[in-house]
Formats: sequence, C-alpha cells, structure tokens
Amino acid sequence: MYRFFRWLTYLAVFFVLVIVLGYAAAQFYKPTLLQTLNRSLKEGVNGDFHIGGLDFTIFEQFPNVSIAISDISLRGPRYDSYHKNFFHADKIYVHVKLTHLLQGAIDLRSISIKNGDVFIFRTMDGYSNMEVFKKTTPDSVKKGDHAFSLGLDKILLENTRFAFVDSLKGKSVGIAFPRTTVEMRSSDSSRFISLIGKIEFGGLTFNKVKGGYLMNTPSTAALNLEFMPKEKQLIVHPSVLQFPKSTVNLEGRFGFGAPGNFSLLITSPAIDYSEGLTLITRALNEKLSKFHFDAPLKLSVNVIGHLAPGEEPKVDVGFSTAHNVFATNKVKIEELAMSGSFTNHLDSTKLFDDYNSRVELDSVAGTVEGIHTKAKVRISNLKDPDLILRSRSSAHLVDLNHSDTTHLKFLGGEFHAEVQYDGKVKEYMDSSRTSYNGKLHGSIQVEDGAVSITSKERKIEGITLKIHFTEKQMDISKVDFIMNGNKVNLTGQLNGFIPFFFVPEKKGFVRLSLYSPKLDLATLVKKKSGTVRKKSLQGRRPISNFIDVLDKKVEFIVNVKVDELVNGPFRASELTGKISLVNNQFSADPVTMKMANGNIRLGLKMANLNEEINPIELSADVKNADIEKFFSSFNNFSQPTLTSKNIKGKISTSVRLKANVDDNFNVLMPSLRGAVDLSIKNGKLSDFEPLQKMSNFLFKKRDFDQVEFAEIRSRFELHGPSLDISRMEIQSSVLTLFVQGRYALADSTDLSIQVPLSNLKRRDKTYKPENEGVDAKVGPSVYLRAHYGKDGKFVISYDPFGKFKRKS
Repeated sequence: MYRFFRWLTYLAVFFVLVIVLGYAAAQFYKPTLLQTLNRSLKEGVNGDFHIGGLDFTIFEQFPNVSIAISDISLRGPRYDSYHKNFFHADKIYVHVKLTHLLQGAIDLRSISIKNGDVFIFRTMDGYSNMEVFKKTTPDSVKKGDHAFSLGLDKILLENTRFAFVDSLKGKSVGIAFPRTTVEMRSSDSSRFISLIGKIEFGGLTFNKVKGGYLMNTPSTAALNLEFMPKEKQLIVHPSVLQFPKSTVNLEGRFGFGAPGNFSLLITSPAIDYSEGLTLITRALNEKLSKFHFDAPLKLSVNVIGHLAPGEEPKVDVGFSTAHNVFATNKVKIEELAMSGSFTNHLDSTKLFDDYNSRVELDSVAGTVEGIHTKAKVRISNLKDPDLILRSRSSAHLVDLNHSDTTHLKFLGGEFHAEVQYDGKVKEYMDSSRTSYNGKLHGSIQVEDGAVSITSKERKIEGITLKIHFTEKQMDISKVDFIMNGNKVNLTGQLNGFIPFFFVPEKKGFVRLSLYSPKLDLATLVKKKSGTVRKKSLQGRRPISNFIDVLDKKVEFIVNVKVDELVNGPFRASELTGKISLVNNQFSADPVTMKMANGNIRLGLKMANLNEEINPIELSADVKNADIEKFFSSFNNFSQPTLTSKNIKGKISTSVRLKANVDDNFNVLMPSLRGAVDLSIKNGKLSDFEPLQKMSNFLFKKRDFDQVEFAEIRSRFELHGPSLDISRMEIQSSVLTLFVQGRYALADSTDLSIQVPLSNLKRRDKTYKPENEGVDAKVGPSVYLRAHYGKDGKFVISYDPFGKFKRKS
C-alpha cells in the first residue's frame, strides 16, 4: 500500500510539473504567439483583424491549456463606409495540446467563442463584406522556429449571434447560439459541419412584404451540413429542430452559384398548430390564426426555388391529423380526422402566388354540433377563394340535445344530409347573406324522428322528411309527422332560407300543401299564462335556434286539405283552403268544408299576430246546414237562451263580422260588429221557454212545446253582444208573429212582438204555416214586449198601444 501511494505521489508531482512547465512555456512564448496570431490572421483577410489581449488558462478544457484571446474583431475593407464588424467576440478560447505548446507550436483545432457576433451583408450595389476573406489561405505559416496550424474541427459557441442581410435580393437570416457545439471534418471535396445545441432563430426572411419564418423562435438543434466549395452547394443532411412542443425534421440543398437553386424538405410527425404558426411568415400567420387545432398535425413541406430577389419558391404542403378538435369563430369540429395538401403552383407557367394556389382536403371526417360529417374540400385562388365542397352528414337526433332542453328536446330519429357547393368562400361563410351566386345542391332526410317543443306544449312524432335544396329554393318532397296525435303530410317549396348556411335578412317564404286525415285544433293551441317569461338563449345549440327562426322569420302560404277538422264541439269534414301568414297577418280565404250536414265557405283575416289582442275579419256563407248541429258546433254562440236543444231545421246564412280575439281565440264581444242574413227552413222550436211562457195567456190549447215554422228570413245587425233584428215574419204552427228590436246575449234584450188577431182562427195539428210577407196587411194585432225584468228574469209583457214598436 505504501508503494502505491508513493507512485501516486510521483505521478501527481509529474503532472503538476508538466502543467507548470507548459504554463511557463506559454508565458515565455506569449509575446511571440500574440504577434504570430495577429500576423497570420491578417495575412488571411482583406481587412483588419485585431486581438486585444492574450492569456492562458487550464480551467477552460482541463488538462489542456487554453489560449484566452480577448476583444477580437474582424473588419472588412470598407469598414469606414458601413461601420459594421464582420466578426466580434469578447472572448475566444483556443484549446491547445500541452505537448505541442511545449514544442512552441499552436495547433488551432478547437475553439470556444463567447459573446460573439457575425454579421454578413450585401449592399444594393453588390458589395459583400465576405470580401474580407482572401481567395487563397495557406494551411500553415512558419515564422522562424514557431508554427501556427489553422485546422479547426470543433467550435463551441456561447451567446453568439449570426446575421445575414442581402439588401440586393431582399433576404435576411438571424440566428443566435446560446450554447451550441459546431463540429467540422473535411474530405477532398467538401467540409462537413454538425451543429448540436440550443439555437434561437431571429427570422429567415425571403420576402419583406410577407415577413420572415422562425421569428424569435427558440429550439434545440441537431443540424448536419455539408459544404461543397467547388459546386458552391450547401447540403442539409437529415437534421432535427426540437421546439418546446414539436419536433421538425429538415433535409435539403442550397446552390450559391448561378442560377442559385435550392430545395428544402420540412417534416414533422406531430407539430403543435399554435407553435407551428410561430414558425411561418406574418402573412401566413394572419390567415391561419383564424383556425385552431387542439392536437398536433402530421406535416410535410417541400420548398423548391431560386435565390433570386423577390422570386417566390414552389411550395407543396401535405398534412393530416386524427382525433383532433378544429375551431373557428363559427364552427367547431370534434373527433376530426383529416388529410390534405397545399400548392402554390397550379399552373407552372404563372407566378407562384396566392392566385395560383390551392388547398385541398382529400378527406375530412368529424362531428359538428353532434352531427357526424364526412367531406371533401377544395379551395383555389387564395386571394378571392373559390370553394368546392362535397359533404355527407348524419346524426342520431337525440345527440343534438343540449343540457338545456326546456325549449326543445329531440326524442329519437335519424338525420342525414348531403351538400354540394361550388362558389366563393366568402359568401359561403357569410351568415348575413340572403342569396348565393355559387351553385348549391343538397338534400336532407329524417327518419322516424320525434321532438318535444316544450315551450309550445307540442310533441311531434313519426317524422319522415325528404328535402332537396339549391341556392335559390328548397323543395319539400315529403314531410310526414304526428303532432299531438294529429297526422300531417306536407309538400312544397321554401324560398329565401337555405339550411345550414344563412337565415333570411327579412323573412323566408314558404309555399306548402298540407293534408291531414284528422286535425284537432284544441290539441295544438297552447294556453298562455298571465305572465310571459323570457328565457335566455345563451348556451343553446344552433338546432334550437333553427326552430326559433322557423317560428319568427318565415312567411307562408299553405294549401290545406283536412278530411276531418275538430275543435271542441266543432266538427267539419272535407275541408279545403288557402292559409297564409304574410306581413304579420294571418288569412284563410277561401276555406270550404262540410259542417252540420251543410256546405260552408269561410274567409278569415287576423292581424297583429305579435300582440295579445288580434283584430279579426270573418266572412261565412252557410247553405242548408242542420241548425241543431250548427248551434252545437259553435257552442250556442256563447248564449244560454236559444240552444241546440231547442232548435231544428235547415239554416242558410251569409255572415260578415269584425271583432277582436284573444290568444285563445275567444271573441271579445264588445268589439263585435257585423251583419247576418238568415234563412231557416223547416224550422222547429222545442221547449223554448219564451214561447212556453206565452202559452200562459195565449192559446192555451195549442202546443207551444213543439212549434213548427214556415221559412224564417231576416237580417241581423251585430253590435257587440246585441243583435238588431229587422222586422221578421214568423209563421208557426201555434201563431203568427212579427218580431223586431234588439236581442242581446246579455240582459238587454228588448223585442217588439206583433201578434195578429187572425191567430184566433182555429189551428189543428194539420195546419202548415205559410209566409204572407213582412209588409202584408195582417189586420188588428196585439203587441207584446219581450225583455228582462228588474229581477233579471226574461219576461213578456203586454204593450197595449204598441208604444215600443212606434218608438223603435
């Protein structure tokens, strides 16, 4: 053990002695070395090479001795004109083998540069400070007994910057090396250079207008370069740039002789989109920053061109992604799988620019608002882009439900759509447009759909829908559904509203034909509560908003055919009509139907539909309807005196009315105005109390419970709940009457009843009443007054002098 430590001590003393001798030799040769370095380097340049100081250290690359050169600068021959150093560094450490230094030789193969700057420029007149280097440089220069060998094979860069500005061609390069190792080796025809370490790109600019690539972008690099002096080429062998989120592979070739061709292949197996935007030009960034991808993309970029000033290179880009999320201001696509390409040289005879460019998505698949979509997209002429789109979409309707289903809830069904568009991108993406110049074709299908519109208390089931549309109109070839138990079939056209693309600026227009075997209106009308609550639309899906648009932004004309129409006691059959909603006005004119065994023709207009009170105009012509069923269908016209239980016969009438109705279609009686021309044939009154009371003092032996009538003809003027009756002849099986005055649905009835004394003639059961005419002379008469008494009961009193008749 003792011997081991003794030899270890000898060895340590030997190394210290060698280092001391080496350092002593370095100090001894220091003035000569400094003079030799300055002289040798100046002989290799056309300019001024300056070294401020020289020292030695063993701590830079132990155990070798390093020459520490400080304040180094290299200036070109025109420094006085441009005041730009070609090179400057605070420190350069030259790593020297100790054995060579003891022999008085400097073997310059490895150096470290700290706080350095390399600035290369070319002016508009063609001058370049690269002229600082002489065309021939001796490999070695011998001065006396001391040799200087310039054969670098390794450079360590620390906080060193490189800049190249070509004012003639409008190109520039800026690169910083925070800590980078450059290794070099030479062959007979080329020099290989490897850069490994951190690199910060300050920008690669080929066109000032569009901006530079890799602006202020840090990376970790592994670059493998080969410089071939004779061919004037720089070859980029497979190399790697590692950014914070992405890895980029480089490979290419640059020719610096005429004509200066270059090619560069850039690939990445997974590049982060937002990070990728920082690597491209400002002009491209402004276009692409409108889009966003959550997951990385696979990327391949091939650039081929010339280094001539202002000339755009050929650019071909391929990209793909899977399981990604894409978003713009208007669209979000989830589970996106996509592959596509870009080129800027569609026509090789034209300039390589945006006009000559195309983006093509060969395959796009994803989910938009719950709708699964597959598409192919081609966008050409990026200055004013032309779009060719082919897409197919499908969805389970229940997948379209939002968490807030208080307004609309899909209960089932399948949705399918196809869209083809050839036109401008700007009009396709502009949701405010109301027409297209491009060509649009598409179809929509829904199978076995079901939806609940909660806000309107409607449930629609069994939806089958087939629609085809173009840029001008939508053709509804088939829409079948059951709404609240009512089967409905629709066909027609819709103008001014193309689905998925825009809503009408004012209103879309619909022409439909509607058929239903049975329609119960009572099931379709929602009763409004006293307070209307407005719910926020925030967070609702576009499908829900689409339903709102149909409700608020569409006008229509509908031709209706209904085999059976029901609304409470109302019953009608064989209904046909034309219904329209235009300018906030609803109309149904004409509407024909069979009701109460008669024929009816109706005309209806209702205005101010957004208000709670709506003015309405009604025209009705009734021919030969069963009066009993007629009264029953209209709920006895909201009066309790004369009801369907009391009356029989055939009624024909012509009605012209104006009134206001509320949201439940109830007539506001004070607003009612109009006229009614009435004819009742084969009339019969049964158990009608006012007639029955007349039997208390008139013709007690006659049957006032069952009274038959000759044809009754009259005209009524309506003023609210009151009917002003012109003189009306009533020839019945019990008596002859002439009636005129006012009949009210409330308590203001006041009628004059003329009873001719000819009624005293005997009338048996075989008597058939016949009209004599309202102006016929009927002889002496008794006048009665029918009205409500002070106790609120309906009474008939004697009017001995016919005072009421004369007053009226």
